[in-house]
Amino acid sequence: MDLNLILTRAYITSHTSSATKIFEGLVKAEQEALLNMLPPAVSAQLMVICDPVFTVDLISALPAEKAAQILDGFPINTATLILRKTEQLNQAKIIERLPQPKGEDVKHLMIYPADCAGALMDPRVLTFPDDISVQEAKIRLAKKAGHIIYYIYVLDRAQRLKGFLNIRDLFLAGKNEMISSIRMDCPWVLRPFQRIGQILNSPGWREVHALPVVDEQFLFLGAIGYRTLREIELKDKAQKNEHSFKDVSTALGELYWFGVSGLLRGFSLGPDKSK
Repeated sequence: MDLNLILTRAYITSHTSSATKIFEGLVKAEQEALLNMLPPAVSAQLMVICDPVFTVDLISALPAEKAAQILDGFPINTATLILRKTEQLNQAKIIERLPQPKGEDVKHLMIYPADCAGALMDPRVLTFPDDISVQEAKIRLAKKAGHIIYYIYVLDRAQRLKGFLNIRDLFLAGKNEMISSIRMDCPWVLRPFQRIGQILNSPGWREVHALPVVDEQFLFLGAIGYRTLREIELKDKAQKNEHSFKDVSTALGELYWFGVSGLLRGFSLGPDKSK
């Protein structure tokens, strides 16, 4: 029996938060080696409170079978969140290998109508856990800068939205300050099933350039940026113009048919002999 494995499992189970921070600080090869050594249930306990962007990278690097086994130990909403952020090819392979009924439940949650916030959001937006330092956040930022949509969103270890911060505030803060102390509250959020009209009319656009999308438990799902908002507005305007054109065409067609049918009726009746 491997005593190192026994001790590692015991430490993860008893001190999950501390173990997660150590795990996040390992190089990727060490992380993958540890996950391959641990039982999937213990790996899930370790990873479920990791930063989701970090988790997505690791899950994507694992064989689909191993990834599915680990995600089976996640709560359904968290597993769906991670899968939504993975590339579609990996996503499909992992979902196929998820044990039932979780596989079917995930498939159901993955589907959002095309005209709602869940389908329009970017699920790979950069996030930070609220219990790391500014110095650690800057290191993570250097690795993941391509996933920023105006702001960095701050989550607790249950992946619930706690607030947001901008790059300027991050670089002005002291390196030993905690992210939780410099974040700003996020009073404006979108829900995944809100339709285009509700998205466009959100009062949050008057104050910020991106809005987070959260579920009923406030689990962070992604964000919609101002550029996407403008695309939605233009598409919505084009659709309204198209509908207006069709309405006018229909009305003109009806008027035309009314005139023609009246003319034909006149022909069918013959000349008016009352005159």
